[in-house]
This record gives sequence, structure tokens and C-alpha cells, in this order.
Amino acid sequence: MNMHGLRIGCIADDFTGGSDAASFLRKAGLETVLVDGGSDAVTVRTTYPTYRGALIVCEGGDLAEVRLAVTEAVAALTGLSADRITVA
Repeated sequence: MNMHGLRIGCIADDFTGGSDAASFLRKAGLETVLVDGGSDAVTVRTTYPTYRGALIVCEGGDLAEVRLAVTEAVAALTGLSADRITVA
């Protein structure tokens, strides 16, 4: 399933949550790579994405100062403008 070039990144703070998220994405037909942070990870290929927007769901996302800090960090990393970044 191409999903029109859609790429989704997911960062989890534990393996169970990360593997759950990866399995949901895989069931939806998206190519999925799961890395558990160990040194045994193998690079299959390196692809540099073109970002269209970002949605970040995080603890503290309801606080203005957290939203601002996360938005600025994501903008610096991706080159996206703030109007293409949503923090919740």
C-alpha cells in the first residue's frame, strides 16, 4: 500500500508500546521497521524523507510552553514551518 508516499515515524518509551504501534501500522499496509535501541540493529537502507507535516502526541502537550518547545525542536529537525506542526 503506497499511501501516496506517506511516511509515519513512531517513537515509544517501551518495547511493548512500540511493537504494538508497529503491528497496527503493518496491519494497515505500511512498511514497518522496528528497532529496540540495541546495538544489533541492521541498516537495510537509508532514506531521507521529505516532510509535509508532523503530529506529535506527548506528555504535557496540553501546556503552551511544552507545545512551543516541541514545535521549535521539530521545526529545527525537519525544516517544517510551525503551521505544519501539531502538538497534542
